[in-house]
Amino acid sequence: MSLEGKLVSEINIKSCGDVFHEIFRYRPHHISSMSPDKIQNVDIHEGEWGTVGSVIFWNFIHDGKEKVAKEVIEEIDEEKKLVKFKVIGGDILEAYKSFYLTVHVETKGEDNLVTWILEYEKLNPDVPDPHTLMEFCLNVTKDIETHHLTGKLVSEIEIKSCGDVFHEIFRYRPHHISSMSPSNIQNVDIHEGEWGTVGSVIFWNFTHDGKEKVAKEVIEEIDEEKKLVKFKVIGGDILEAYKSFYLTVHVETKGEDNLVTWILEYEKLNPDVPDPHTLMEFCLNVTKDIETHHLTGKLVSEIEIKSCGDVFHEIFRYRPHHISSMSPNNIQNVDIHEGEWGTVGSVIFWNFTHDGKEKVAKEIIEAIDEEKKLVKFKVIGGDILEAYNSFYLTVHVETKGINNLVTWILEYEKKHKNVPDPHTLMEFCLNVTKDIETHHIKDT
Repeated sequence: MSLEGKLVSEINIKSCGDVFHEIFRYRPHHISSMSPDKIQNVDIHEGEWGTVGSVIFWNFIHDGKEKVAKEVIEEIDEEKKLVKFKVIGGDILEAYKSFYLTVHVETKGEDNLVTWILEYEKLNPDVPDPHTLMEFCLNVTKDIETHHLTGKLVSEIEIKSCGDVFHEIFRYRPHHISSMSPSNIQNVDIHEGEWGTVGSVIFWNFTHDGKEKVAKEVIEEIDEEKKLVKFKVIGGDILEAYKSFYLTVHVETKGEDNLVTWILEYEKLNPDVPDPHTLMEFCLNVTKDIETHHLTGKLVSEIEIKSCGDVFHEIFRYRPHHISSMSPNNIQNVDIHEGEWGTVGSVIFWNFTHDGKEKVAKEIIEAIDEEKKLVKFKVIGGDILEAYNSFYLTVHVETKGINNLVTWILEYEKKHKNVPDPHTLMEFCLNVTKDIETHHIKDT
């Protein structure tokens, strides 16, 4: 019975064949990070990486035991993408008189075929053929393949709205996100289970890269302490490019600051699939939209006046500097800083008393609509912007017969979640309206 033998096995990989060959030629010391449960460490003892005659020392686990192998690179063939190792020391030579391992990659179009060849001479007939070592080589190949097709993206974004509310949206109310980020998320439905429970299946309609897409996801994990929800994609457009895809969103709260972290973990179907940077950007944009939704607001109040609606509109368009004489407790002075009274783009400076404090506001006339008797002001400076990123005041008058209805609209974005809605400013506007009304009734 011959003591010599040869085993040959082939395995198809989807990652780049040139990269695979380059790893075994120049970077075998990187394999421990790609296949850590099999290869613990690889060091060079003589020569240089990637050269014939260099001596490499391997620490590995085989058949459940820690082992070592000392090998010399016997042959390199760049055209065939081939590296041949000769074992010159270590555990393998306790059973074999000689042992050679050859790995080469054959590329055909997008397919890459890795071939392992083990050539050996046993010390005695009782030594088994090294089928488990061949299986070891194939498993290392699979690990390297997985490493090059898998990835992880992590991005953080700070929000000023409430972290608990943000987490609660992704756990219990993802179906509300379409109203907060309608350009990104069109609809969210639950297909199995209940909102907010592990194992529930959720179906998303969304727009990504300018295309309408769908995703079917299962909630894989929920951690209330970390404010974390992890989704696993189990169907839809994403799986046309990725073998597996996970999205994790969690919120870390430190005082008034809330840090949202998105983690995308994935395995590509092939090496040509790009890393999902645009999907990460999509997640961050949805986060910003939810943030904006919770910091923005709109107050609308109506008040009926008996004085002339045309005159009321004319005051706010052409004569706001007269209001200080009609409502002196609220408005102390109004000046024009740029432009002309009654024109879009003119800049007006107000001195007023609100919440018992003297304040100022610099406003630009953003819109005028004579038909609707409407004037819209945008705050561009002063005390109001200490609490709000943006603030708009619109006043318009609707006339029905002898009745005139004045509507005030306040639209705003808060600087952070603790800023109150501007109900006292709305009350201020209504009180000014009443004062103007009283002033004109007295005159008549």
